[in-house]
Amino acid sequence: MILPTTCRMRRTYHRTSIAAALLLLVSASYFPVSAADGDLKTLWQIGEADKKNAEFALAPGGYDQFAADGFYAVGRSDSREAWPFIHPGPADSWAGGRKHDFQIVFALRSAPNSGSRLVVRFLDTQSRIPPRLRVQVNNASEEIQLPAGGGDDSFSGRFNRSKPFVWTIPLPAKALVAGTNKVTISSIAGSWALYDSISLEAPPETEVTETNPVLVESVEAQSVLDRDKVTGALMQPVVARVHNFGPATTAILRMNGRATTARLPVGVSQISVPAPEPRTPTKARLIVQVGGQQIADDTVTLTPVRHWTIHLLAHSHVDIGYTQPQEDVRLKQISNFREALELIKKTANYPADSQFKWNLEVLWPMEAYLRNATPAQRKELLDAIRSRKLIINAYYGNLLTGLCSPQELLRASAPSLRMVGEAGVGMDTAMQTDTPGYTWGNVTAMSQAGVKYFSMGPNAGDRTGRSLIQWHDKPFYWVSPSGKSKVLCWMTYGGYSLGHNLGKKLIPFIPGYLDGLEQSAYPYDIACLRWCVNGDNGSPDEALAATVRDWNKAHAFPHLVISASRDPFVELEKRYGSKIPTYRGDFTPYWEDGVASTARETALKRNATDRLVQAQSLWVMQERPNFPIDRFRTAWEDAMLYSEHTWGAYNSVSQPDAAFVKSEWAYKQAFAVRADAESKKLLAAAAGISAQIDVFNTESWVRTDLAIIPADKSKIGDRVVDAAGKTVPSQRLADGTLAVLVRDIAPFSSRRYSLLPGNATPMGSASARGNTLTNSLLTVKIDPTSGAISDLRMKGLPDNLVDAKSKTAVNDYFYLPGGDVKNLVRSGAATVTVEDAGPLVATLRIESGAPGTRRLTRRVRLASGVTRVDMADIVDKQAIREKEGVHIGFGFNVPNPVMRMDMPLSVVRPEQDQLIAANRNWYPVQHWVDVSNSRYGVTWATRDAPLVEVGGITANIPGFVSQTDERWIQRIKSSATFYSWVMNNHWHTNYKADQEGPVTFRYAIAPHGVFVPEQAAKFGQGVNRPLLALSASGTAIKGSLLQVSAPGVTVAELKPSDDGKAWIVRLWGASGRDQNVRLTWKGLPVSSANLSDTSEKAGAKVGPNFSVSGYGITTLRIARN
Repeated sequence: MILPTTCRMRRTYHRTSIAAALLLLVSASYFPVSAADGDLKTLWQIGEADKKNAEFALAPGGYDQFAADGFYAVGRSDSREAWPFIHPGPADSWAGGRKHDFQIVFALRSAPNSGSRLVVRFLDTQSRIPPRLRVQVNNASEEIQLPAGGGDDSFSGRFNRSKPFVWTIPLPAKALVAGTNKVTISSIAGSWALYDSISLEAPPETEVTETNPVLVESVEAQSVLDRDKVTGALMQPVVARVHNFGPATTAILRMNGRATTARLPVGVSQISVPAPEPRTPTKARLIVQVGGQQIADDTVTLTPVRHWTIHLLAHSHVDIGYTQPQEDVRLKQISNFREALELIKKTANYPADSQFKWNLEVLWPMEAYLRNATPAQRKELLDAIRSRKLIINAYYGNLLTGLCSPQELLRASAPSLRMVGEAGVGMDTAMQTDTPGYTWGNVTAMSQAGVKYFSMGPNAGDRTGRSLIQWHDKPFYWVSPSGKSKVLCWMTYGGYSLGHNLGKKLIPFIPGYLDGLEQSAYPYDIACLRWCVNGDNGSPDEALAATVRDWNKAHAFPHLVISASRDPFVELEKRYGSKIPTYRGDFTPYWEDGVASTARETALKRNATDRLVQAQSLWVMQERPNFPIDRFRTAWEDAMLYSEHTWGAYNSVSQPDAAFVKSEWAYKQAFAVRADAESKKLLAAAAGISAQIDVFNTESWVRTDLAIIPADKSKIGDRVVDAAGKTVPSQRLADGTLAVLVRDIAPFSSRRYSLLPGNATPMGSASARGNTLTNSLLTVKIDPTSGAISDLRMKGLPDNLVDAKSKTAVNDYFYLPGGDVKNLVRSGAATVTVEDAGPLVATLRIESGAPGTRRLTRRVRLASGVTRVDMADIVDKQAIREKEGVHIGFGFNVPNPVMRMDMPLSVVRPEQDQLIAANRNWYPVQHWVDVSNSRYGVTWATRDAPLVEVGGITANIPGFVSQTDERWIQRIKSSATFYSWVMNNHWHTNYKADQEGPVTFRYAIAPHGVFVPEQAAKFGQGVNRPLLALSASGTAIKGSLLQVSAPGVTVAELKPSDDGKAWIVRLWGASGRDQNVRLTWKGLPVSSANLSDTSEKAGAKVGPNFSVSGYGITTLRIARN
């Protein structure tokens, strides 16, 4: 999505503080001149000092028509034609993303005897990155950092919020000369300024006279190379921009002994004089003569010009909604595809590099098209894919990858693989657009899909941190967490929206862009730009192919190529592969914070994906036929579409009650609701109708845990016996469910239990008294003042595991209105009630008032024989539209901690395992966070809320936040204190403005000795995929279906293959170490299997022993026979 700001991109520039700017303002405005103010007269003036801009070119709002810098000859020019109302800066890509020099030329009869002053009145400046300007009057110059203005309304002609500013520059007598004088106002950094007027005040005796009718504005050596039409030699053009205010005439230009004659019509002319391609910097002198009079004598430096190739990736950014209804977007993208096909046909006879190609950014729109396509339409699409001019890229949608489960990431490319498989072509490139940052596990998931190249096109500046500043035009190999695979990544300049901001004006942008690459010591002669025009979901640029054709016909270099997404990567790798740097670490994303604006639905989606994994496993364990692949596929796609980045409408915050806003959210919400409902139905399909209960362990290790039997399935009684008739621990809980302790249940196995009338036999060590919970392993105390856990002790570990010195206890509620942490408030005094007294399960209910809520209800639970504290916090939220955040704190007493986070397909240590410019203000976690030292630690699991802040409340920057905002954390220290950021409405667009009603956030804590990575993984996965208690079906399953020999390897997923001919087993290297593995199936060794990947096709044979990489995925295909 493109957010409402004029500045999307910038070159690197020096920042000046407001304080420094004010000091400069004082010196510029009040430095004394030799004449008193009353003795000065206005010598000339451009515009009226009336806080309007009607007298300027392009006014009041035609900034998008900007084509040339201002050039004004006093006494000859008309400001309505010669002087644009807006002075762009290097940050304004719509004006070429370069420095802009506005010039005023005037002539004096004689030099003044005393000082003068130049007065520049600005109507407004850009509010987020105002410009830094330099004024040069002949040989004297002055710089200033202009203050921030009132916003973007003013450049569209609405001045109600504008902030006028006056810059007065004193000029000593020697600054002006008799004859021609020149004033140059240059934007050297930042964004735009709007003019009100410019005037020169001089002593009374000073007089203006006529300038020469022919004036040379500039002489520049162009950063292009042309071929001499006779010799074929490469030549560098030197271009003189000449203004002729008199009658048509002729100019003679002399350079290096070569004369060029050019006709000068009335107006502006650009005259090119070719020079041989320089191999080293070379000086050249250009003399311009008109009517026998020399009017310019300039020396230019000819510098070697690289033989550039610029790849242009034409595509449309897919926002599923935002500016129009989601189904309209689907139809619009299908229309874009059809327009692209016509352009492909129309340009088929163009030179190869200018033939049109269309990159399907993501597959979502086309999947629906294919479902309803006629045979002829299907053939047309597949033929276009086979021609390599319609390019399928890997991802299903533009995903918030931090919100995705591992299984979503692994499935994100599956629909595209199916389509290219049908077309009979390969696919090795992925595009992600708008989203800033991507979780490390993407590398693993892309590698599983055969993707080698990753085109990053983030948003160009809103809540993106410094990611685009740091990484644009810095291709790198991104190595996976396992170290065994890598993907070549390239973040393009300006993100994806360069074409939006340029208004299709590609050619004027190129020189400044290439100059910027030169200045940054860019090491390659290959560049790549996304070319996405006509706004989000925009149609193709119908003029692009002709533009590229005509440019290449006129110029040898830079050479433009309309490319498939893979092409620039292939060329870069072929020519420079050994020079491309390699990086490891998480590119922690930024926009995942918005998912906490809809906390209930985010929890539904998270729980649905774990439930789907369990439902798939049950299908295999029960050996049921007719795996409903379409239902599972649809449920997974619903989950992925909830994780897609478009949350709602562009005006979701400014007009939250608008019908369009509500309908956009209803469409988005339905993805989570449907995924949740279908996952429950698919899980329930495993249940029978027997009064007996089967408890399933759907994970790959032996477990001891509670199984919870719903109240309606346990009406017979509270007594539970196993298959041998032995009584097992059970307890009827306050909520009506029946808890059963299941000990040492084998991997991928089940146990059958019978429920009998009567009360449960008291068994266990758990108890709840007052504000204290205990079992034989743990003791937990609640602070009645805050309702948080103030004391947590485990047998065998030293001290209280709650840090009394931290600003937060454990499970501690905090509410932050706005963004100033000084306003942080806690929940009120708590009422603590014993809800389950034990002996199997002990539960305390903690109720309190809490700011931002109607009520806060927390439950803390211990179970006998289980080394875990379970928490469930029900936040009954009030609807509040002022900016706010709800944070639940966890401050652990673990000195010298190392923090590790479970992210999708990776384990990340904050800072140590992060790329430069990755997000450090908040982290999207998957199942668990661990804080440990060399002796002991605590693993924390989250079921419903993904966002975590490290060390403090650092997610405190609501609204638009620029790339250079100092609140973006650049480095972070490891900490044993963190916060679960569960709710917010910090965004100003896209996400929800408020949320209301009860939402439950469930956590678990497991203290432990020395940190063991696979134990943390098993704990987090086990909390999120509990033992399942279902009504028994058929005969009981005997033994373990699947066992993994290596304890450091877990099964991430077990499912029937989509073709129904095999079992798919995805193994995760949870220990972080490479391990040799053997599998047993129903107690027998798996003698052979095939390596596979996202496609589920059979690859190389392995077995019976094979290796699983630490923090890597190995996919196996095991034939059913």
